Amino acid sequence: MHLTTMPRVGEIIDGLTVGALMIDQQTGQPYALLVSPARPDDDLEWDAELEWDAANTWATSLGDGFRLPSRPEGAALYANNEQLGTAAFDPEWHWLNEQYSARGAWRQGVGRGPGGARGGHQSYGRKYNKFSARAVRRVDIVQREAI
Repeated sequence: MHLTTMPRVGEIIDGLTVGALMIDQQTGQPYALLVSPARPDDDLEWDAELEWDAANTWATSLGDGFRLPSRPEGAALYANNEQLGTAAFDPEWHWLNEQYSARGAWRQGVGRGPGGARGGHQSYGRKYNKFSARAVRRVDIVQREAI
């Protein structure tokens, strides 16, 4: 799937909310970041190699290209959070898809939530810590050529 027109943040496309408009830093390709309405039942660990449910495993289990957001995507989602309506992120820490070290991974703070989550702040958390998770998927925006 791809889009031929530029969507708006907060717009609903195929039941998913446009959470951010991004530019791929390697290719220059514009894309929309769609937020899944699914939320895990409980907070999750980050490390997919652990024997219990983990944030990465949960996000990819949704299929259709869903995954945890990258650090730039997490920052954009935080900046747009008030425009996301029912897809808005809860005021707490949310796992991102990037490792900090062998034992830590990046997380995005939203609001003033449990565990000291500070709005807009990114830091690392130990992979065995339990935080919230949201899944996103990329949809390229392909502009039609002018005639």
